Amino acid sequence: MRHKEICEHRTNPVYGAPKRADRAAKRHGNLMPPQSRIAAYLILAPLLFTAQSVFSQIGPASPMRDPTAVALLTQALSAAGGTAIISSVRDFSGSGSITYYWAGQEVDGTATIRALGNSMFRMDAQLPDGSRSWVATDTGGTIKEFNGTTTPIQYSNAVNLGGLTCPYFRIAAALTSPSFSIMSAGSTTVNGAPGIVIQVKLNFSSAEDPTGEVTKLNTESYVFSPQTLALIETTNTLWSDDGRMLPITHEVVFSDFRVINGIFVPFAILERIGGQVTWTLQMNSLTFNTGLTSDIFQL
Repeated sequence: MRHKEICEHRTNPVYGAPKRADRAAKRHGNLMPPQSRIAAYLILAPLLFTAQSVFSQIGPASPMRDPTAVALLTQALSAAGGTAIISSVRDFSGSGSITYYWAGQEVDGTATIRALGNSMFRMDAQLPDGSRSWVATDTGGTIKEFNGTTTPIQYSNAVNLGGLTCPYFRIAAALTSPSFSIMSAGSTTVNGAPGIVIQVKLNFSSAEDPTGEVTKLNTESYVFSPQTLALIETTNTLWSDDGRMLPITHEVVFSDFRVINGIFVPFAILERIGGQVTWTLQMNSLTFNTGLTSDIFQL
């Protein structure tokens, strides 16, 4: 399954909590197909005024922060280079070789990646049929195909793609902002190796997110090696954009860790969508703080 099929496929440019109040209303538009929204309104309209009054009195939701989970994330950042060094990184750029897996075929090429803060990410691939690019921010994204046509990436699928290939910066933001819930989520295996799962969730107030759907979209799990505390996988959920909002598991697996400017970063990245490998990326180089600006993350 390819990105085009999934998306046709956190957070300011600094490491902190996102500007949320003016975005939450926009995001609800992606959560339900138009027909369902109309039906729901007809059923629930008499309750809206009362519900809004109650929600405004409830105030912000209280994020849950499991001390054990917070301690593990803190230790993992220390093992990766330290919170101070990681938090000093504003952007990164890299290049390498990429293989896409499309309709049973392997398509090889080269790729460059760029990220700004923990919410903006861009990948440009040079493939036999031409160039293919996609960008994602915490409000949406765009795919640009070989022939120049563009397809939007809906908010529900773009929100967790910032810093896709190096998520330490998103973890640092979650640790420093009280708006994030951080909870232990059991254990798993990644390519046969054991992993400890920590779930991180950005919480919104009841007034901003009365149904909890926006918080649900802003949820991601991190899997760490119990031996080295290296980040070996991230998992979140993509949603079909056919009007049904069907959940699709999205996994990114990391290996081949190397030290760049004191930070332990993965040079081999593999993505799976719905259990199917969509691409693999082998980095050749990675540079921090190259002076990227937000205009690069537009197509």
